[in-house]
Amino acid sequence: MHSVAGRYVATALFALVLGACGATRVSVTLAPVGLVHVPASVLPADTRAPRGSDALRIDFTSSPELLSEEGYILDDARFCDAEDSNQIRNQTLAPFLGDTSIRHPFTRGKLAAERANGANASARPVYSTYVSVARPAYPAMNQMPALPAYDLAREPRPLCVSLSLRDGYELGRTTNTLTFSAEQVASALR
Repeated sequence: MHSVAGRYVATALFALVLGACGATRVSVTLAPVGLVHVPASVLPADTRAPRGSDALRIDFTSSPELLSEEGYILDDARFCDAEDSNQIRNQTLAPFLGDTSIRHPFTRGKLAAERANGANASARPVYSTYVSVARPAYPAMNQMPALPAYDLAREPRPLCVSLSLRDGYELGRTTNTLTFSAEQVASALR
């Protein structure tokens, strides 16, 4: 009986320690800067846009700066009006600073060092993530669900974007969600 109680105590202590590690990290807040239509020919090389598809670039700032994050940063772009949040997922290796993905901590550290020594070291960085304007349907494969086709130029829809911040074994933290209305999407595509 004592061994069962001991396991519960050990599990509870481990959960508290793990929770305390995550609790010491500062939350990150995103602020929108803009939504811009970008032709396929000028998209950064790391975007996963369907071949020949234009994209909407979602520009934002963060507080504190994303360049100070230690782990991986993953974007989560989705249609705000959809029950299925996977509809436009896995489109980018985002976010980006300029044309460079800062998803991986090594790349982010290199960019932070370059900025610290550069002429615009005091300027607040503007980050970006991309959402394809149109995408064909994808069938279900392996453990991935089928993804329906969409075309934001023909049927503008509201977009929601947040970031998942992951550091090793720490449970991922999620930023606030930026929301862009269907009208803002349509305006950016004009």
